[in-house]
Amino acid sequence: MDTIQVGNEVIDPANLSTQLRPSCRTKSDGSHALDEARPQHFKTSGGDLVVVGKTPNTRYEVSYIKSD
Repeated sequence: MDTIQVGNEVIDPANLSTQLRPSCRTKSDGSHALDEARPQHFKTSGGDLVVVGKTPNTRYEVSYIKSD
Protein backbone atom coordinates (compact mmCIF):
# COMPACT_ATOMS: atom_id res chain seq x y z
CA MET A 1 0.00 0.00 0.00
CA ASP A 2 1.62 3.26 -1.17
CA THR A 3 0.71 6.30 0.89
CA ILE A 4 1.23 10.05 0.84
CA GLN A 5 2.12 11.99 3.97
CA VAL A 6 1.14 15.68 4.11
CA GLY A 7 2.46 17.28 7.27
CA ASN A 8 1.67 14.73 9.98
CA GLU A 9 -1.30 13.19 8.15
CA VAL A 10 -0.91 9.92 6.22
CA ILE A 11 -3.26 9.54 3.25
CA ASP A 12 -3.89 6.29 1.40
CA PRO A 13 -4.90 7.22 -2.17
CA ALA A 14 -6.47 3.78 -2.69
CA ASN A 15 -9.10 4.64 -0.07
CA LEU A 16 -10.07 8.01 -1.58
CA SER A 17 -13.23 8.48 -3.61
CA THR A 18 -12.93 9.77 -7.18
CA GLN A 19 -14.68 13.11 -7.69
CA LEU A 20 -14.70 16.04 -10.09
CA ARG A 21 -12.51 18.91 -8.95
CA PRO A 22 -14.72 21.96 -8.42
CA SER A 23 -13.54 25.41 -9.44
CA CYS A 24 -11.61 27.43 -6.89
CA ARG A 25 -12.50 31.05 -6.17
CA THR A 26 -10.94 33.91 -4.26
CA LYS A 27 -12.87 34.90 -1.14
CA SER A 28 -13.29 38.50 0.06
CA ASP A 29 -10.45 38.05 2.57
CA GLY A 30 -8.03 37.03 -0.20
CA SER A 31 -8.00 33.32 0.68
CA HIS A 32 -9.27 30.65 -1.70
CA ALA A 33 -12.09 28.12 -1.45
CA LEU A 34 -13.57 25.41 -3.63
CA ASP A 35 -16.88 26.45 -5.19
CA GLU A 36 -18.34 23.24 -3.79
CA ALA A 37 -17.06 22.37 -0.33
CA ARG A 38 -15.49 18.94 0.06
CA PRO A 39 -15.34 17.54 3.60
CA GLN A 40 -12.75 14.87 2.78
CA HIS A 41 -9.68 14.43 0.62
CA PHE A 42 -10.40 12.97 -2.82
CA LYS A 43 -8.74 12.07 -6.09
CA THR A 44 -9.66 13.05 -9.63
CA SER A 45 -10.19 10.71 -12.56
CA GLY A 46 -6.76 11.87 -13.81
CA GLY A 47 -5.12 10.62 -10.60
CA ASP A 48 -4.56 13.99 -8.90
CA LEU A 49 -4.96 14.04 -5.13
CA VAL A 50 -6.89 16.95 -3.61
CA VAL A 51 -6.12 17.51 0.07
CA VAL A 52 -8.69 19.59 1.95
CA GLY A 53 -8.79 21.05 5.43
CA LYS A 54 -5.27 22.49 5.38
CA THR A 55 -4.41 26.15 5.87
CA PRO A 56 -4.18 27.90 2.47
CA ASN A 57 -0.89 29.51 1.45
CA THR A 58 1.00 27.29 3.88
CA ARG A 59 3.83 24.97 2.92
CA TYR A 60 3.58 21.40 4.10
CA GLU A 61 6.18 18.68 3.87
CA VAL A 62 4.92 16.01 1.51
CA SER A 63 6.35 12.48 1.38
CA TYR A 64 5.56 9.55 -0.89
CA ILE A 65 5.85 6.31 1.07
CA LYS A 66 6.26 3.31 -1.24
CA SER A 67 5.41 -0.05 0.24
CA ASP A 68 7.51 -3.11 -0.48
